[in-house]
Amino acid sequence: MASDPAPDTTASLREPAAQIRAQLESRFWHLRFPPPLEQEFIAFLRESQRNIQLVLGGVALLMIVGFSLTDFALYGPVRDTPAAPAFLWGVFLPRWLCIASLVAGLVWGGPSDNLRLRTFTVAGLFAIVGVTTFITTAVYGNLGLPNVTTSYALIIVAAFMPCGLLFRESLALGLLLWAAGLAVVQLVLEPGHAEPGWLLVSMMLVALVLAMSSAYMREHALREQFLLRSLVDWEAGHDPLTGLANRRALALAVPTVLRQAAREKVPVALAVIDVDHFKAYNDHYGHQGGDEVLRQLAQHLAGYARRPLDLAVRMGGEEFALLCYGEGAESLAGRMRQMQAGLRAQALPHAESPVAAHVTVSAGVAGLPVVGAGKISNDDAAAVLDALYRDADALLYRAKNEGRDRVVC
Repeated sequence: MASDPAPDTTASLREPAAQIRAQLESRFWHLRFPPPLEQEFIAFLRESQRNIQLVLGGVALLMIVGFSLTDFALYGPVRDTPAAPAFLWGVFLPRWLCIASLVAGLVWGGPSDNLRLRTFTVAGLFAIVGVTTFITTAVYGNLGLPNVTTSYALIIVAAFMPCGLLFRESLALGLLLWAAGLAVVQLVLEPGHAEPGWLLVSMMLVALVLAMSSAYMREHALREQFLLRSLVDWEAGHDPLTGLANRRALALAVPTVLRQAAREKVPVALAVIDVDHFKAYNDHYGHQGGDEVLRQLAQHLAGYARRPLDLAVRMGGEEFALLCYGEGAESLAGRMRQMQAGLRAQALPHAESPVAAHVTVSAGVAGLPVVGAGKISNDDAAAVLDALYRDADALLYRAKNEGRDRVVC
């Protein structure tokens, strides 16, 4: 007898993948995801472009130092003229301030793992380099010295380079630099300059629009790649039916769990759970009914993975596992009995079971009292997992041989 389709009880376990798919379908033209997906993307962006930040900072420092050497060469002819104070205050001072800021940013901000600090450092350095370059270029022009007026536009373009800033952050920085350039043109640049002020301002505005368009498309493509990669990673580590972790995710998690347990000198336990007489259930209620039972069990099991390093797993078919950090076998066995009680209270009908009139499960629980100290390689972790699984699986079969619907540890 086939059962009617039941509502999906594990939708919440698959919510991360559903959210990613929804964002891919929406095309996210506003360049913002719902939290916590947005926070994950921001962390990915900052970290993936960290090396670019350091390279750009180093290149900027070398360029400014090179300009400073040019300053010294050009200062000679004006040293004993009335233009000397303007050169000292309008060229040397801004240039040295820029160099000092870049050095400080690379020394203190570059190595930092604080993403917020690095972001403020990058934005602050862009602002300092931009404003000081605007000022020195204007003073050069006022003194009739060779100057590159295209630097006004280049500074605007640089604000949109891939250096760990979001598009909206780069846009705010670009607008700030454009306003700073406008202020320098109005307040510092003297009339009669080779390039009219309005032309410099217009050139900066065109650069802003072009760089902004390019940066928008770049971030949109990066966000799409992030979503696709996240979806592939999620699907590679999770069971599509229940949303629980799969065997691959368990194998990847075990080294981290064992190393942390060794450092903290705490136990680790593994429970292996199996639905009693599941084939008979499938034959009687149909595969849709069987799938719903698996989802119901997954929902119960997920609620017992309470610590950050705990992991609820669907091993395959009707077999599940629960890896628990900082908990002994006896304690975990007690919690598995609580889970059994919850399933009994739910009373999912199982007309073909010789054990009970409702769905029941059996479980075997094995543990490592305290993980040994010392370095644990991935191969060592795999061997420990295999041994722990064999022990728990043997206890599971013992539970089945003793009549099912019980936990053995």
